Amino acid sequence: MLTIDYRGFGDSSQIRNITEESTTEDGLLALNWLISRSEHTDSQVMVWGHSMGAAIATITVAKWNQMNKERKGPVGLVIESGFNNFKDQLNKYLKDGREHRGHRRSLVKHLPSNWIINVNNLRFQTDDWISYVKIPILQLHAQDDETISVQLARKLYSATKEGGARIIFREFDSNLGHGHNNIYQNDNLMEYVEESLFVP
Repeated sequence: MLTIDYRGFGDSSQIRNITEESTTEDGLLALNWLISRSEHTDSQVMVWGHSMGAAIATITVAKWNQMNKERKGPVGLVIESGFNNFKDQLNKYLKDGREHRGHRRSLVKHLPSNWIINVNNLRFQTDDWISYVKIPILQLHAQDDETISVQLARKLYSATKEGGARIIFREFDSNLGHGHNNIYQNDNLMEYVEESLFVP
């Protein structure tokens, strides 16, 4: 298993501006390294992204497929607790901030979402990039996710199905209490992952 911190996150090197390009560049670097190590073995690579990382993972796989059409690549993509695009996620965040008047949200609640996205180059349009993903996709989302609404996950699934991609959507009931970060606790998770690799 390989996990990474993008530049500007966690223990990785700090950069002035975190952008869609910087995060996907790091994702591609990691994916290329991992695939290069697995090309002459029986190992298989699956890409898994959580939250905003789900958007980064999707864009990374899409770009890798465009650049490496003749190489052995990832066999599957898992989108865990992800949004359809950052604009919709940001609009939801700002709307909730206006309704709940949270301290952190109040700092940006009066700024237009298009300005925030364009100035910071943070489009993360998963619903556009996913059409370039040609491998099986497993989408996971909990109904009680208070960080990224399950409504945005449903919109992503609809857009993906319309584009003809091979995708399975697992929506977890609120009673399970998985929220935004605890889907990994589901007893059937690995069964769902294995099942997703055989989407016709």
